[in-house]
Amino acid sequence: MRMKIILTALVVLSAISFSCNMSANIYLPAVQKTNYGYKGVIANANVHVRPGSGHVFVDTFPLTEIDTQASARLSRDVAFKLLRIDPNKYDVFYTIRSNSPIIGGPSAGGALTIATISALKCLNVSENVIMTGTINPDGSIGPVGGIFEKAGAAANHGAKMFLLPKGQSVITIEKTEKTKVPFGVQITTKPITIDMKKYAKDNWNITVVEVSNVNEALGYMTGYKIAEKKSKKIDDKKVKEIMKSVAKNMLDIAKEKMDETDSKISNSKMSIEYISQLKSTYNDAESEYKNATVFYNTEDYYTSASISFGVWIKCSYINNIIDYSNQNDLKKKINSIDDETRIISEMINQTKKNINSPEDIEVITLSEERISDSENYVDKAWKDFYNNNYIGACYNIAYAEERARTAKIWINLTNYFNEKNMAFNFSSLKPIVERRIEDAKTSILYAETIMGNVKNADELLQRSEDEYENGQYASALMNAIMAKATADAFMETNGLKDENKINEFKIEAENSIADAESNGYIPLVSINYYDYANNLNDVRSKLLYYKYADELAQISEDLTGRQYNETVPTVRKVETPQERQSDLIPIYIVISIFIGFVMGKLTNKNVKKK
Repeated sequence: MRMKIILTALVVLSAISFSCNMSANIYLPAVQKTNYGYKGVIANANVHVRPGSGHVFVDTFPLTEIDTQASARLSRDVAFKLLRIDPNKYDVFYTIRSNSPIIGGPSAGGALTIATISALKCLNVSENVIMTGTINPDGSIGPVGGIFEKAGAAANHGAKMFLLPKGQSVITIEKTEKTKVPFGVQITTKPITIDMKKYAKDNWNITVVEVSNVNEALGYMTGYKIAEKKSKKIDDKKVKEIMKSVAKNMLDIAKEKMDETDSKISNSKMSIEYISQLKSTYNDAESEYKNATVFYNTEDYYTSASISFGVWIKCSYINNIIDYSNQNDLKKKINSIDDETRIISEMINQTKKNINSPEDIEVITLSEERISDSENYVDKAWKDFYNNNYIGACYNIAYAEERARTAKIWINLTNYFNEKNMAFNFSSLKPIVERRIEDAKTSILYAETIMGNVKNADELLQRSEDEYENGQYASALMNAIMAKATADAFMETNGLKDENKINEFKIEAENSIADAESNGYIPLVSINYYDYANNLNDVRSKLLYYKYADELAQISEDLTGRQYNETVPTVRKVETPQERQSDLIPIYIVISIFIGFVMGKLTNKNVKKK
């Protein structure tokens, strides 16, 4: 009996020792404003994760600014994304405490991400390592201010290592000097450059290390790293089959419009000056048509189609100007396109009732976004018309007309996918859109806190919110995702000095597309944007479209309601002088089992003797 009690106690104690409550503590260096300038302080943060429905709770004292909440939310998103865990299955609680008021800011983002990963993977965060750095959506660590004060606070706290963003170990600070002069003291300030690695070691005996991403910081702070992602192969055969006919159709339309435009220019009675300008625009369209043909022949069908769309707009713009010069009623043309957008919009609504596959939802989403864009340009055309800006009206109605045409082309693609006889109510997108809009707001707020205005993202978000209010949930979803992707790309490429980021973005897109395909879904738009990015020369545009492809590939999780593809990456131990108690867990379990086996044998023998 005594042996059984001992065995039970051992097992219970082992279980208590090895249990993980999905919680982690970490120190945050911050800056406090005093009457004598700025002073570094250390705050404490606790991150606790529990099963839930995707909520993020932030509890701070003293109260901090709104950007701290945005930083915490983004930290959650990055941690879950890196670990490939569905954030909608958990609630995350961030509790931040400081003994004194601190200046708000996103500089705790990197540390909070480390703490979130540690809570999810049951890792111990070293008390001897403190870090500062903003967090970017791709897991890279961004620049911060107040490094000198924060490093000093970390040293005073007893830390042995201070992590800071890559490229920020050499800083410039203002040094104040007092000089006695007749009738008083003269105070002057001058900038001085400090090598923090040397200064911190010589004066505070603390090692300063630069880190470029979360994984590097994770290694220093926990002794573990997430296994690096490897590119996954994309299967784009079905998409190429679909887009080949689309691109061919758009090329044929481009050729017809060019022939029509060329004839109109030749027969126009406009002045030589105007004809020369129109001819120049036509020549541009002709050059683009040749490029579209080249891309079609190399099987880059979406790129070919996109260029053909540009040809359409130029030709329609020229035609509108010539028609207007011939006293044709521009108002009548705007009314005609306005009516056409309504007809196509109704066609989209009817198609919604007869979808057969998850891919149909994506096609309809894209079609609705296109027709919404067309309606927006019709509104611009009306404003130009009533403000007597007829040239502007000619362009905007040309864009609206051709955008509506593409919406019609996309909606016809619902016939290309296998019939799965699925039922889907588009009103079910409402809560998904709400979450995506909030995600976009967080990313935009964070981006603006760090770098200022993100105009394109703001415009996309505004369109998403307008469409949401009008019940256009499909296009609202698309624009919310695009808004977030735009803000994220803006943050992740800020100060970009080389093209290494391109490969990272490309791999992210490939993996997201491959994950969607592994679940039987064809991410049509993502593959098209991915191919388009491959053919772009401008680095910023290339990165942006890879980001679009990445984010839109993940839309399949929202559209199909399938479970998140949790291919959780390995978290591997790295060389560190510290030994983690968690490494001994397997050994302790084996020992406990062995002890239990031996005790059981001894008990049986005693029973037999009796």
